[in-house]
Amino acid sequence: MQRLLVKVLEVERKGEYWDKQGLQYSQVECLVKVKGAARKIFRLPKGIKGKRARILRQCLLPWEIKPGDSLVLDPQESKEVIRALIPPSPSQRVEESPPEHALLYSQDVNLDGLKEDILENPFLKAVIGPHYGARLWELWTKRKGQNQLCGTGNYGREGWVELGGVEESTSGMEKPDELWNADFKREGSKRQPTFNYRFSFEKEEGLEAKKGISIEPDLPIVYQVSQFKYKGKEKDKKKKKGEKISIEYCPKIFFAMGGEANFHNLFFVPTKEGLVRARYHKPAWKGRWEDEGWGWKEKWSSIAPGFVLLTNERKGDGLAILFHPRKVSFVWLGIDSRSPRLFLSHSPQKLRKEAKASYGVLFALADAYDLNQESLLLLSLGEPSSVGLPLAVILRTSKKYKRCSVTISTDGRREKLDLNPRIYPEVGKVFQNSLTIPRGFSLVGASFNQGEEFLACELKGD
Repeated sequence: MQRLLVKVLEVERKGEYWDKQGLQYSQVECLVKVKGAARKIFRLPKGIKGKRARILRQCLLPWEIKPGDSLVLDPQESKEVIRALIPPSPSQRVEESPPEHALLYSQDVNLDGLKEDILENPFLKAVIGPHYGARLWELWTKRKGQNQLCGTGNYGREGWVELGGVEESTSGMEKPDELWNADFKREGSKRQPTFNYRFSFEKEEGLEAKKGISIEPDLPIVYQVSQFKYKGKEKDKKKKKGEKISIEYCPKIFFAMGGEANFHNLFFVPTKEGLVRARYHKPAWKGRWEDEGWGWKEKWSSIAPGFVLLTNERKGDGLAILFHPRKVSFVWLGIDSRSPRLFLSHSPQKLRKEAKASYGVLFALADAYDLNQESLLLLSLGEPSSVGLPLAVILRTSKKYKRCSVTISTDGRREKLDLNPRIYPEVGKVFQNSLTIPRGFSLVGASFNQGEEFLACELKGD
């Protein structure tokens, strides 16, 4: 998504040709010097500014590129220039002895010359961009090789670009604040496997952000906690109380379930009135060049179970977004936007000096699911190993169950699997467990039957 701004130093014509419409083109090789990023929000790798590289361009005659011209390189050209000037380095392990089945490492995933942080287990691979808000940028279902998050790269007002993934804001659903492309610094981790980050706001003086993003070694779960602390402004340091600062936390999830950012994406929202099923749809009459509004048509409050399910009706992929039901004031579904998106608008808070506010979001991937107005059951398969296939079961419910179990049926063989309750701070209780099934299975299913509630889902073998 990086776009470099370069100055043309030399031009050498390599040939000419005519296209089917009778237009004449020339192919030129240009020696260029990197002037910087095409937009200030893009971060340049160290040492690249002022360096020289060569690019090939097709030019419509008589408008041929000349020495002295400035060019904006497209993302592919930018990657090639960066790769030529800064050869890709191998991945770097972050922890000496990570927990079993979980990996933490850093690697330049998108070839922009900057390293992303990666969390990986048999079910998923999560890519984090520390230099762009420490956002959860990509979330891959490893068995299918599909990224369930999305970023179109569309340009908006005041320098904003839809980088995608999970973009945070402390100003609600209004225009993005400085958090969306902040350069977070990575810190050490007390809880493995976790990446921890810190950022000090510039415009909101005295406000500091901390973020931890972790992965479960044997479950398709990524868990994120963001904490904001107000240290007070410089002029108020001698005051005991000082002024307060107001924040309205809102993570924005840009997604493409099953790798498709189209009308096959569905939202399931458990409201007080019932289970809402909404479809993402971009109006056909709107052109890509139009500046489309945010649209406020689909806003839902009081999500008591604390989850929203995103799915692809054609491929069956699911992504559950879990949150604290009493902290989220409403969810907004982006069904009129350029790409599918979900906003979790939290209740505004005012922070006094030295006060903190914490927010959590949990992401759980699924290959099959069942849900109702109060509960959600997820079934997920991981990558095969020498002993079989890892199978994970996750249950989220607003019911006050102390213990839960499911019945796992694998090609007719049934067994009981107890689900372990776990409390995720700022998200709540999630029941979960995993087991291993044979690699050559034909059909596996999970059924949950407790009281008057019944949920069931199944998966076919490859």
